Parts: sequence; C-alpha cells; structure tokens
Amino acid sequence: HEGARDLEDIALFAADVRQMTVMFIALKLDLLRPGMATVEQTHKALLEIQKAIYPRKGTLRQFLQDDKGLLAIAVMGMPPFSPHENDQVRAVMAGMQVRKSLEELGIGTSIGITSGTAYSGFVGSSGRREMCAMGSIVNMAARLMCKAGEG
Repeated sequence: HEGARDLEDIALFAADVRQMTVMFIALKLDLLRPGMATVEQTHKALLEIQKAIYPRKGTLRQFLQDDKGLLAIAVMGMPPFSPHENDQVRAVMAGMQVRKSLEELGIGTSIGITSGTAYSGFVGSSGRREMCAMGSIVNMAARLMCKAGEG
C-alpha cells in the first residue's frame, strides 16, 4: 500500500536523537476515585497546562492516569519543533505557570524536569504509531516528579 510506505518514510525521517527537556506533571486529582476529581476540573487543568506549554514551543506528549496518578508529560525540543538553546528555561517557566494556575484552581501539582539527549521519533507499525520520547532523561523526570512533593 503506497500510503503506508509514505508513512514509513515520514517515520524514518522524523526519528532523531536530540537534545530535549522533559517535564512530568502530577495532578493531585484522581479520576478513578469517586469524589476526588470531576471531568470539568480535569479539563480545566489540561487547558492550563496547554496554555503554559504551547506558547513556549513545547509538545504535550501525553495525558494519562497510571499508578502515579493523573499525569501530563510535556517535552521541549520534540518535533515538530526544533530544540532551542533555552528549552530548559522554557520548561521551568512553563512549570511555574502550571503550578500557579492550578493552585488557583485548587489543584495541587508535583513537577519533575530534566534535560539531555533522548530518542524522539515514531514507534509502532503502519497500523498504529505514535511519536515518543525515550531515554534516561524521561525516566529521571518521572522520578523527580515523584520526589518533588506538592507545593
């Protein structure tokens, strides 16, 4: 199938090992526990995160609930954007904005930010693929978020 081959070419073209800054944001909301969070609160929180990340040329890589709670993962320097010399500063400024705006909504946060070299590219097959960031800096950002505590 010709369209699938075009996607394979794009996937190879977009794969890269590059300098990135990764930010993990834990929201002190739990959609799986009754009374802990509402869908409305979650949408407001996501909007505030987007308002902090997008103007700074960041990518909201993922928004999910796992064993660590409700998480947002943002990356500076991930395609479609090129890395910037000040991506670390952009991430810290975005993190400060997220913390302040979510605090005003009564939502606590825990944030971990790391910077370094990581793989950025598509993973999967022609049936389903997604852009990812993989490397030790991604894992370290998650660990820092867990250690950061709220506030």
